[in-house]
Amino acid sequence: MNGHRPPTWFIEGVAQVQAGEWNFDDTIGLVQVASVSALPPLSLLHARFPTGGRAAELSYRVSRQAVSEIDRIGRDNGGWQAMLGPLAAGQSFGSVLERVTGLQPNGFEKAVENRLQIRYGWVAAIASATSRFGLMTILFVVGAFRARLRTRRRLREMEAEEALIDF
Repeated sequence: MNGHRPPTWFIEGVAQVQAGEWNFDDTIGLVQVASVSALPPLSLLHARFPTGGRAAELSYRVSRQAVSEIDRIGRDNGGWQAMLGPLAAGQSFGSVLERVTGLQPNGFEKAVENRLQIRYGWVAAIASATSRFGLMTILFVVGAFRARLRTRRRLREMEAEEALIDF
């Protein structure tokens, strides 16, 4: 590649996409980390990945999602596949990324972070104890309101029946 090596996150992300490796555990892993805003930025995955453990797994997950984001943003320009030829010809990663996605590397990194937060962060927010309590409170209030309406309706019916009997 004429001395212009793409970032490691791109290489590993492409490998993950081509292997078709994505499962429920990968999704849950991103949900857990996105819920505490601890997703690793792509800039930290430029040269090398953490070795072993959850940090490495998370790096692969984020890399795969970043490559998927190239496809989503740059769909009209051929996605990540359109980047391979120019990169092999020695063009810089930043210029090729910008041509395909319309974003410079820093802007793309922010777009990926935002997308991951939006896509995976909300699940944890809904599943949190505070959210569950809020949902239970809303359900209780709605149930109590419906019971009150039902009771009032029944009282009106009983009053109407009693008025008929009195005549």
